[in-house]
Amino acid sequence: MMRHKLREKFKEFKNTMSFSKRLFASFFAVMIPLLVVISVFFYIFMNKSSKDSTANMMLQVLEQTKGRVEYIFSETEYLSRNIIYDEDVQKMLKEAADGNAYPEEQDVKYFINSFIVNREYMDSVVLLSHDNTVFSTEKATTSVSSMENMKKKWWFSYLDDSNQPFQWFTSAKDEQKQEKYPKSMMLTRIIRSTDDYKTPLGRMMIYLNEAYVEDIWSDIQWGKTLNVWVLDENQEILCQNVQDKDYFECLRSVYDSENFDRNKKIYSEVIKYEGKSYVAGAEKFDNHQWSIIMIVPLAEVAQNRSMIYFQICIMILMTLLIIVIAGFVISRNVSRPVECISEIMDSYHDHRDEEADYDKSHWQKVIRTFEMRNDEIGKIYRSYEQMVQRVDYMIKEMYVKDLEKKDAELALMQSQINPHFLYNTLDSINWLAMVNGQDEISEMVTALSDTFRLSLRRSNSPYIKISQEMEYIDSYMVLQKIRFEDRLQYVSVVSDDVRELYMLRFVLQPIIENAIKHGISSREQGGKIEISFEIDGDRLIVDIVNDGAEIDLQQMENILSFDTDTDTFLNFKQQGYGLQNINRRIKIVHGVSYGVRYFVIDGEKTLCRVTLPVIEKDVEAKDYTNKYAGGQSDEVSVNDEARMGDNDEI
Repeated sequence: MMRHKLREKFKEFKNTMSFSKRLFASFFAVMIPLLVVISVFFYIFMNKSSKDSTANMMLQVLEQTKGRVEYIFSETEYLSRNIIYDEDVQKMLKEAADGNAYPEEQDVKYFINSFIVNREYMDSVVLLSHDNTVFSTEKATTSVSSMENMKKKWWFSYLDDSNQPFQWFTSAKDEQKQEKYPKSMMLTRIIRSTDDYKTPLGRMMIYLNEAYVEDIWSDIQWGKTLNVWVLDENQEILCQNVQDKDYFECLRSVYDSENFDRNKKIYSEVIKYEGKSYVAGAEKFDNHQWSIIMIVPLAEVAQNRSMIYFQICIMILMTLLIIVIAGFVISRNVSRPVECISEIMDSYHDHRDEEADYDKSHWQKVIRTFEMRNDEIGKIYRSYEQMVQRVDYMIKEMYVKDLEKKDAELALMQSQINPHFLYNTLDSINWLAMVNGQDEISEMVTALSDTFRLSLRRSNSPYIKISQEMEYIDSYMVLQKIRFEDRLQYVSVVSDDVRELYMLRFVLQPIIENAIKHGISSREQGGKIEISFEIDGDRLIVDIVNDGAEIDLQQMENILSFDTDTDTFLNFKQQGYGLQNINRRIKIVHGVSYGVRYFVIDGEKTLCRVTLPVIEKDVEAKDYTNKYAGGQSDEVSVNDEARMGDNDEI
């Protein structure tokens, strides 16, 4: 149940996300796994580099330490050769061999002391005859110099077993051999007579200074628990440092591993032992089959590992920041055109004109950019424009068909009236009025006859000469003056140039009728109606002025509001049907910059201004129909610029 709710919540959240957020989330979802992969590879690379760097550091420490240790052993061996072949030493041992219990040792003492005085790594030198100590830099009673004490040492029984010119013994001062942490080391040589180099005269022993060796270990400032061993050719420990932790078992695993090559001169790598990482290194001595081995935990010496982790964290954070910024910029750049097209579609009815922050010039620039694009976004916008034009064409075509239907109905009604019968009847009424002296009735019948004649005139053109339109208005006004008598005054000013121009049929009569009904008739004293024409460039201005200022301009503005781009222009408001029809006919035929507007003059009069184009010749009915459906004629054109103009007055 909980999983279902979470799934539904996630779906709801996903469905409410904007396109740019979806794009950003998709980009983020792709880049995060890539970041993880890069981070893993970077960690592996840096970790390997760190291990290689640590292994190289091990080689340097090995080389330095091996040099110091090997120097002690080599120098001790070299000095031991000088001692056993010295004339005074040979002489003293020969005298002891001849039975002299106290041979002269002054020269020998001077000679040997001169050797060890500046060599701190030497602790003591002892010379033995076959059964006694003949010389020692130590006191005669010490465990080092006393023959009786020497015989108790673990190594004494091994002195005659070797055919080597010299021997090294560890734990030399101990009676038992120490397998771990042996402290004292001793070199021993058989002293043979220089007469034949065969006759043994005695033996020499050189003890190394334990403190000096410990100083060598202490000078290695690399790791807190570094273990160092010096192994002989039999892999036995000659000496080692003493630490809190013993890695001897780890040493055995290194020697037992398949990767360890004992023939290598120098060796260093990072190994695993019991789940922990260690740095192990080994190097052979130049003059011996010995080797020095070091093992230290990787965590103690790889101090740059913490820096690696820090660098990885910094890299991840920086990469995340770059991904976020890049994702935002890319999603913004990719989604912005789609959002613009969505807003353009939403503003199809131009609702944004009412918003204060709407920048029309900006949107015109955006639209021009879309028109110039050749990618999918440009194709979508051009397809949308084509669809809008098609919809506009279909809407206007429907409107034209509706007008044609109404015209057909009107024509049907007109055809049902026999003009000859009507004219003959009116003529008879007029004759009877004249016979009976009823001049007023005769005038009314004549005006009515003229009105019928002008309104029922058969023509395929929607246009009429202004002179003919004014004849119709004059006849209509004759009838109205008879009705209102002296309460109605009528004046029309039409120049000869204007009389020859053309305008849409039946535009003025509904406006004048509206002025009489809502202006003159409501005034007890009546009023005056003035009609004037003026040519202003390519526009014809028709002003109808009547007395009275009781008109509600806001209401008239709402009644006459009309946009040719909307899909509701076939629906008329309940009030002012005639005025709406006139205004919409003008805007549909001539463009939104033309139409009907109302003003109040000085708070006393009402002005209705009709703005029309200047048309100098008649237009055929077929041109009228094409123009209604979105086409253009030579005389009157409805272009996009006029349709999208900035005129917001009615």
